[in-house]
Amino acid sequence: MPNITRIPAQRVPVIEGPDNVMQREWYRFFNNSFTLLGLGQNQFTLEDLQVGPAAQTTHVRQPIYGAFQDNTNQLDGSSAVVYPVRYDTTDYSSGVRVSSDAAVFTGTIDNGAGLSGTVLTVTSVASGTITLGMVLTGTGVTNGQHVIAYGTGSGGVGTYTVSDAQLLTSRTFTGTLISKLIVDNPGMYNFQFSIQFANTSATEYDIELWFRKNGVDVPKSNSQYTIPNRRGGTNGHLIAALNYVIDMAANDYMELMWWSQNSSVYIEAQAAKTGPARPAVPSVIMTVSYMSNPTIIA
Repeated sequence: MPNITRIPAQRVPVIEGPDNVMQREWYRFFNNSFTLLGLGQNQFTLEDLQVGPAAQTTHVRQPIYGAFQDNTNQLDGSSAVVYPVRYDTTDYSSGVRVSSDAAVFTGTIDNGAGLSGTVLTVTSVASGTITLGMVLTGTGVTNGQHVIAYGTGSGGVGTYTVSDAQLLTSRTFTGTLISKLIVDNPGMYNFQFSIQFANTSATEYDIELWFRKNGVDVPKSNSQYTIPNRRGGTNGHLIAALNYVIDMAANDYMELMWWSQNSSVYIEAQAAKTGPARPAVPSVIMTVSYMSNPTIIA
């Protein structure tokens, strides 16, 4: 390694003469060394300058991303309320994950008069809060059954409207809502979604989609789409898609919210088709990308 500090030869004394003055060569050596060491402001040592710094191992943070989807219908029970978009599948996840809200309660489902219907009557709540969009499970509960409107209840005991008509006597229900996307690292994120909407009415209706961060609506994040009307016996369809960039702190969560002008519009999943073979249509696809530079940890 070159002698970058220009250390004088051994034959040159440090101090010389009757006044004991430091030799110019040594003064230059010490001054250069002090300067190269950052004037005392960094972690390098004189040994580092002479033989080179010790080898360091660096660890680059893994790429940060997430890909999620839903494969169920998501119904709108009332234009007077808004709904969170939910997910049932995690395709890829590294530093971005889903979180769920849950509730356990006792109740019945009927028409309010002992016949099959869509009235959920909750008589007691063991834990959690019942929320719109919450998917219900339990003995005999229809697959994909979910809460679509408040009645006399608004999170606890009372009545609610569910998506599918059933006749269920008193039993324990578990409600789960997977709508929150949590990031593990701070930085700028790109949230990109596509949602398959369907309209069963002969009238076209509007829907709106926006982001909600940590339970608070993100200003100016709303978008409006018009869903075509049903024609010739075929429901109207439209894919709503866009991306949104936003700054997130570690453990912040993001939700995508939606509102419909009329309950004939819903988020639709479609099964795989044949003749010719075509893949299934998820109701929701959400991808999350990390846009800030990865942190390098020494």
